[in-house]
Amino acid sequence: MRAQCSLVSVSNLRELFRREPFYLWLAMCLPAVSVYLHSLAPGRAVFKGQDLGVLVGILGGLLIYFFWLTYRSPRSPSKLQIFLLLIGLAWGYSILRTQIDGSVFNETFFLLPEIALLLAFKSVNRRGIEIAGLCLAYSLILIVFLNLLLSPLGIGPDGFHIADSGSTRVPLLTEFLGIDTRWGGPFGSVNTAGPIGGFVFVFAFTQKRLGNKLALGIGGGIILVLSQARTSLIAVIIALTVYFLWSEQIQKATHRIAIRITTFFFLLVGSVVYLVGIDPTLNGRMQIWHDFFALWRDSPLIGVGTSGVNVFVESRTGIAGLVTHNHAHSVFIDGLMRYGIIMLVLTLIIFIMVFSFGIRTIPTIGPTSIAISIYIFTAGLTETIFSWSYWGVPVAALLLAALMGLEGPRTKTNIEVSQSRPFQT
Repeated sequence: MRAQCSLVSVSNLRELFRREPFYLWLAMCLPAVSVYLHSLAPGRAVFKGQDLGVLVGILGGLLIYFFWLTYRSPRSPSKLQIFLLLIGLAWGYSILRTQIDGSVFNETFFLLPEIALLLAFKSVNRRGIEIAGLCLAYSLILIVFLNLLLSPLGIGPDGFHIADSGSTRVPLLTEFLGIDTRWGGPFGSVNTAGPIGGFVFVFAFTQKRLGNKLALGIGGGIILVLSQARTSLIAVIIALTVYFLWSEQIQKATHRIAIRITTFFFLLVGSVVYLVGIDPTLNGRMQIWHDFFALWRDSPLIGVGTSGVNVFVESRTGIAGLVTHNHAHSVFIDGLMRYGIIMLVLTLIIFIMVFSFGIRTIPTIGPTSIAISIYIFTAGLTETIFSWSYWGVPVAALLLAALMGLEGPRTKTNIEVSQSRPFQT
């Protein structure tokens, strides 16, 4: 009898792996897990010269492939395959340019093309995509709270005392909580923590279940408040404005066009007031962009590479008026300067495709996809939040937006099948 029960359990487990996209769920958890383990002992060799974060990334890549092999699903739609091909081209070009430049990259560089390739051959239904989004968001919340709880005990970095912490921008935090610096947590930088918190916060608003909305909203809000990243907050406002203006309630409103025009008018006025009266240099970014645009003109087509950036910064360190940063504080300007016009064109095409997916599915699934993609785009305008060389949180969020956008208008059959399965979101 026990043997029979054991066989039934194995059979059920095998069937579960066949019908559920565990490979995608693991892929979405991997950035957070790798970041946290790297933060515990950054650069400390654990095996074959690799730290914990890199090792987990490599092992995770192997597990992702194993789960993909067991998963049974039709091939992904051609539009997704084209989108993934473009991501693969952006990755391939960045790696090739890095090799030509003689610069280095870590051993997890294979994860992005691996995940893109696997997704191209096996599709994921709407419920699987929703769970993937929750995996990404909750894994980030988990490592944030682990850092806040364990760092006072000496486990992991003190997120309030990292290289770019700086003084607090919110005096109330100092007055009531004694927090006098900005927080970067396990992410190593306040300029990385802020955009991640913003994504989680925006994603929270797209959730239908109140529990997920509250948990993710509170978690993302805490990251935003502690990191005090103003540009991330602006990106959140823009993304949520779009989400609100194309929500079901506004879609049904008689004067929806007037509401949208009025809202965008006040948003534009607010932006102008902020730029003119509060932060005309965007916290020094105007000078950074000026310097790096000048550098890009030395090699417009293929960029100057990372070595060119390093030489430029080192040669001008100490010169009055130069803001010495080794990146451009913009995904688009940094890619242009480092990899040339080829990378900028690829990046813009990828975003245009995601926007088109999201706009197309507003009538069926709402503005979830377009809100997420607009957030990543807007946050990337003023911060170098990702590189096409690696699988990280912003790239995962962008892929999530594309999957949501393409899954929306698909047949009712997928929805009916998903309702009969476990792990409902």
